[in-house]
Amino acid sequence: MCVDRGREMVNMCAMVTVGARAVRAKASARVTGRNARARRMTARAGGDVERAGLALTPTAKNYVALNGVTLMVDFEVPYHTAFGENLCMVGSHEQLGAWELERAKAMTWSEGHVWKASVELPAGGVFFYKYIVTGPNGEIIRWQEGSNSMLVLPESWNVPSGSHYLVEDSFSGLPNDTTEISESLLASKLVSAQGEKTELLRQLEVQRNMTQTALEELLLAREELAKTQTKLLGSNNGAAR
Repeated sequence: MCVDRGREMVNMCAMVTVGARAVRAKASARVTGRNARARRMTARAGGDVERAGLALTPTAKNYVALNGVTLMVDFEVPYHTAFGENLCMVGSHEQLGAWELERAKAMTWSEGHVWKASVELPAGGVFFYKYIVTGPNGEIIRWQEGSNSMLVLPESWNVPSGSHYLVEDSFSGLPNDTTEISESLLASKLVSAQGEKTELLRQLEVQRNMTQTALEELLLAREELAKTQTKLLGSNNGAAR
């Protein structure tokens, strides 16, 4: 009977250990499953973009929004040109010439000496650009004053595809409403990215704690099993006498 009770204790301990492992495994599988599905969705979308030779980094010259949403950006800048002069613009994205002067975007003169150009750009992107005055033969006469202008477009989920975004600039390079909006959107993008980083770190810490707890429980289960086996051996020796 002592032997039977010892065996029952060993079996019960094993069942408890197996049950605890199963519960932890299921919980871990649910968490891992959700994370894996999210990773697969992101990887699938990112893979499609990468196979097309495009980039996901908002500042990259070949950046494209994951869902393909684009905005028609209408640039307007007042400037009095001399006879034979023209205005063009060049910037960091492929659609803006990727800073290659021979690919600069030509602008069109309109009434009031306002030069205009429309460029289709991916939503959520961060772009840098500058205006250039060119001569009759395309030679550069002068660059826009000040630092490069920055344009941050709204995220793709905030705008319908094919929307227009108006940028009213100043050739003097002085800040305008569009610049303030871009800075605000960029700050929001950075805060969002930091929030995602913090959440990922939190999830990693949770996974580490789960692993540590599982290891501690495993060690305890082994100790209990060793004690039970010792008692069982003692019972067997007593019965043999």
